[in-house]
Amino acid sequence: MKKLIITLSLIAGFSTAQLTAQVSNKARTEHIRLNTVANSKVHVGFSAGATGGVGLSTRFWYKSIGIQTTAGYFGVNEDRQISAGLTLLGRFYRGKSVNLLVFASHSETFDLDSPNEGSRYVIAKPKVVSGTGAGMGFEFASRAKTGFSLLLGFGQSTFFQSNVVNAIAEVGIHHRF
Repeated sequence: MKKLIITLSLIAGFSTAQLTAQVSNKARTEHIRLNTVANSKVHVGFSAGATGGVGLSTRFWYKSIGIQTTAGYFGVNEDRQISAGLTLLGRFYRGKSVNLLVFASHSETFDLDSPNEGSRYVIAKPKVVSGTGAGMGFEFASRAKTGFSLLLGFGQSTFFQSNVVNAIAEVGIHHRF
């Protein structure tokens, strides 16, 4: 009887240890999976900001360094614009559901004029709005493959028609591949 009790105690102890190890391994695997989704290499979506440009955007990540390109075409009646921007991103904290970023960005927006109704749109007298800025931001990366980013900082934009440094913001929503 004593041998049976010892044998059952050992089996119960090993089973408990194995179950604890499985739970711990599952939590670690879930953490890695969330980071993989949140920090995938290619993000495609929409971005709008004073110094990063407005339009469709694509982010490419290599380890903790990322490049975001933004391009958009907008037209209302005869007022037409092309926006292009480039943002350099650095990830300095990687969490389960949020990443902390630093960024530096520059964008150019060109006004397009149409000299004649029958001709194609050309840049006749380019009115350029440009902006340059830098700051910090958050990338909210939930379990879904679509995330939201908010970048805040300081920058100069000719949109404000002065050379004064102003507070800037950029928002984006991106799908991760």
